Amino acid sequence: MESRWLLRTTAIDEILHARDRGFDDIEPELAVLMQFDAEAFSRFVDAVREAQVHCEVFETPLPREIRVTEKGFNIFSWTEYLKRALDRAAHLGCKVLAWADGPSRILPDEGDTSVQKEHFSQFLFMLCDAASRFGISVCIEPASPKVTNFLTTTEEIAEIIESVGQPNLSMLLSSAYIAHTRIALEEIQPHAALLRHVHLEHPDTRRKPVPPAADDGFGYREFITALKEHCFYTGPYALPAGVEPQWFSAMKMF
Repeated sequence: MESRWLLRTTAIDEILHARDRGFDDIEPELAVLMQFDAEAFSRFVDAVREAQVHCEVFETPLPREIRVTEKGFNIFSWTEYLKRALDRAAHLGCKVLAWADGPSRILPDEGDTSVQKEHFSQFLFMLCDAASRFGISVCIEPASPKVTNFLTTTEEIAEIIESVGQPNLSMLLSSAYIAHTRIALEEIQPHAALLRHVHLEHPDTRRKPVPPAADDGFGYREFITALKEHCFYTGPYALPAGVEPQWFSAMKMF
C-alpha cells in the first residue's frame, strides 16, 4: 500500500501551494484558522478547495505558547476558542487533531504535581468531548524527556487514554521520540492498536518541528518498515515544512 504524506505548516502560502511541493495533504496548526474573521475564513476555505489540498489532520489544539499545566491555566476560558476552531477545522474536512506539543504539558520540577496532572486530564477530556461533536479524533504523543517531564512513555499514554475514557482518543508517534529514547518498536507493539498518526521529524529539541535530513543520523526507512511490521501501521506520515525535495522524493519511492 502506498503511503500518504502530509505537510505540517502554519504558513498560508505553503498551505495553498502544497501541491507544488508534492503534497496533496496538509497538516496545519489549529491556531492558523483563528487568525481570520468570518468573512476572511470563508475566503480561505474557498482558496483551499481551489488549491485541491486535503486537510484531514490538524495539529496542536492551542497556540504553542500556552502551557496547559501552568498555574492559572483556565480550562473554561479556552472552551469557546476550541469549539470555534474545531468547527472551522471540520469545515475543511478535519478528521484527526494531533497534539504533538510536549512542552505544553511540562510540570513543575518541585512539589506535588497531582493538581496539574488532574487539570491536564480534565482539559484532555473536554478537548475530546468537543472534538467528538464534529466527528474528530484526538491523538496525543509520548514526548521525549528532553522536551517534557510528563507523559514520556507509551505506557503512560496508554494509561491516560484509558483513564480519560473518551473513545475518540488515540496515540501519535514521532520519529524524534524514538531517536531520543532509543526505544525499540517491539516495545511499543502492546499499544499498537492505539496508534493513529505518525510524525517524521529531525531529532531536534526545538519547539517548532524541524524537517528530517539525510545526514541527521536517523534511519527513517527502517523506522517506517518497523512501524509496518511491529505496529501494523497503515496510516499517514507527516513532515515539517522545509523538507528537502530530494529527501522527500526518495522517501516517496520507498
